[in-house]
Amino acid sequence: MGSFERGIIQSLSRSDKWCMGGAGPVMWAPSFPAALARGGFWDPGQFYRHQIGPLFTMDLLDLGGEPIELSLVKRRWNPAYVIVEYQSPGGIRITERKSVLPTGSLVSELRLECDRALDIDLAAWTVQPEEGALRLLDGCIAIPRRLDALVDGADTVWLALAAGPGGVQPAVVLSESGMAIPDWRHCALWEVRSSMEGEVAAGAGGFWHAGLRMRLSVSGTTSTVATVSMTLAADPVLAAEEARRCVAGGTHVVDESLGTWEEYLAGIPRFDSSSEHLRTYYWYRWSGLRLCTQAPGAGMLNRPVVCEGQGYFRRAITYSAPAHIRETRWMHLPDTAFDELRIFLDAQEHNGRFAGILDVEGPVPESFYHADWGGAVRDLLAVHPDLDLTAHAYDALVRYARWLTEARDRGECGLYTIENHYETGQEYSSRYLAVDPEADCQHWGRRFDLKGVDATVYAYRLYRALEWMGSMLGRTGEAARWCETAHRIRDAILQRMWDPAAAMFHDVNPATGNRTGVDALTCFYPFMTDIPGPEHRRALDHLFDPAKFWTHYPFPSLAFDDAQFDASARWKGRRRNCPWNGRTWPMTNSHIVDAIAHQAWHDPELLPRAAEAFMRALMVLFRGGDAQRPCSFEHYNPMTGAPSLYRGIDDYQHSWVVDLIMKHAAGLQPTVAGDLVIAPLPLKLEFLRVQDARMMGRRVDIELAEGVITDLRVDGEPVPVKGIPARISLAAVGSGITAE
Repeated sequence: MGSFERGIIQSLSRSDKWCMGGAGPVMWAPSFPAALARGGFWDPGQFYRHQIGPLFTMDLLDLGGEPIELSLVKRRWNPAYVIVEYQSPGGIRITERKSVLPTGSLVSELRLECDRALDIDLAAWTVQPEEGALRLLDGCIAIPRRLDALVDGADTVWLALAAGPGGVQPAVVLSESGMAIPDWRHCALWEVRSSMEGEVAAGAGGFWHAGLRMRLSVSGTTSTVATVSMTLAADPVLAAEEARRCVAGGTHVVDESLGTWEEYLAGIPRFDSSSEHLRTYYWYRWSGLRLCTQAPGAGMLNRPVVCEGQGYFRRAITYSAPAHIRETRWMHLPDTAFDELRIFLDAQEHNGRFAGILDVEGPVPESFYHADWGGAVRDLLAVHPDLDLTAHAYDALVRYARWLTEARDRGECGLYTIENHYETGQEYSSRYLAVDPEADCQHWGRRFDLKGVDATVYAYRLYRALEWMGSMLGRTGEAARWCETAHRIRDAILQRMWDPAAAMFHDVNPATGNRTGVDALTCFYPFMTDIPGPEHRRALDHLFDPAKFWTHYPFPSLAFDDAQFDASARWKGRRRNCPWNGRTWPMTNSHIVDAIAHQAWHDPELLPRAAEAFMRALMVLFRGGDAQRPCSFEHYNPMTGAPSLYRGIDDYQHSWVVDLIMKHAAGLQPTVAGDLVIAPLPLKLEFLRVQDARMMGRRVDIELAEGVITDLRVDGEPVPVKGIPARISLAAVGSGITAE
């Protein structure tokens, strides 16, 4: 651990990003930041899901108390920290390193240089609404902010501001007004330098203007250093202790952030490729997963969890959890993926249902998402088998399957019902209008009835997983029943959803029994499974038809020739936040790339198309195709590739790109039978290399050149390979076995 991981972090460096997180309680990812050219963290951050802002900023002051104007010279982001350079007209040069630590601290380290000696003041300050008494704790200012739900048993978060390493002078003024911009001349401390001691009683509302002032002597020969920290915690004493710890040494605390990122990256397989896009996105994706990881809180989120994104999406959400499980299963240790699964298993409702959204204080009422729990659990246990988790997950998924069938297949026809457009995670689509012209008005708690291809495929994969898990646990009678149910679902899909004339699977209107005829991207989900036969694969031609789904940036969520198709995020003339009537979504692209790749090994003529689909779907995730600008927005224009910038949400963990790279670029496809299938798509890469992938307790290394396996090792021992696809038994490796 060290130089390799540090090199990866530096390779992701760029100037157009700002989001920071340390897998702790605090994430700093303001959607539309207004103060990136200022020192510190003025724009809002999040304490768990709660937005808190502003945070703090800094000014250099002359000895008369006037701010010294600074101009931004350069800023560079990497996952561990941001470096910002400023300069004053008088020749002061400032380098700021800032980061968010796992402890909940936002830290700014300053290094000041000047060609002449001078004394100046550093003012670190904040403006907060008065929501309780403010405290001075050993030179640290602690300010309370109210939360709308309990965190760690408290309804208040404390913002503790500290500066060092020298002595500081605290000051506070209670003002009738707050501030919209971080301008020192607007701050009440500009004119009033009142000191404070102990506790400052709350007034009748208003705003705290609070800050710390510190004298700096800038030499003409050496650098002057200072650190400012704000720690967010439920306990004011603990918050102040951590804030003071961060500033005690002057600088170097940001190196803690670098160390935690290096440790994190050392726990995932090493990846390299002649494709700069593949290499960059692999590592970028891992950085996004950690950015969105939240530390355990009280209540239901009592384990670390990968949240779906920032803002509203800094929550545990069932629609994206299977994607997180698929990606984090590739980590050397299974803890992250296991915790992600267990959070939802532990929060399962008494009737077996999984709530759609979990917050610290509990589930969001009425929320529910159809999700591929069976496929995700099976994929996880193929990499990290664990009998105890298998038993725990089996019992929970049995309860879920019973609820799902009772609630969504009440007639036991084998097809599963969608009751509003939110619960698919795919709002605003023609597929719902086919059963209700006002379907786009049916939100949580309101209903229509649509037998959905996606919901039914998820149910099929659930019962297939239960069949396997039951057999593993010795519950053969139950496994047989799950197998019968899976066959009933399969037959229903083939008999009632398949339209031979249109060569498509379609949703079904249960009121009429007729297929809707709407060509949504979810219509291809059966191809992720063993349901379709050779006679059904002609449906995949639609994916490569420019009049349907083969746009420049595939694959749109709705066919191009649908009357409701709109590439620019409009639904019925109004731009929507989450439209599914033609935008390209990384989530559905993950399903479709998996589906095409799965079918291609049954029909080798599909392999070149599958390879092209994989790379085209990957290229959607780069701004303007620039390999140095990977991104992960919610959705994209399928014609231009323009992302949903208007949402202000990048680093959205709503898909499983790492998993696609490992399975279809590197070709590593572990099975629950204990075998490793090696089936890379023909991407025509000069080379691709994976080192230290951990599967079933074994270490796997693979190297490909022009689509040929040039080296395959298990626990360091070479394994001869005759061709692709190949299959090896990881349990038998070491006894002279050759890949078949």
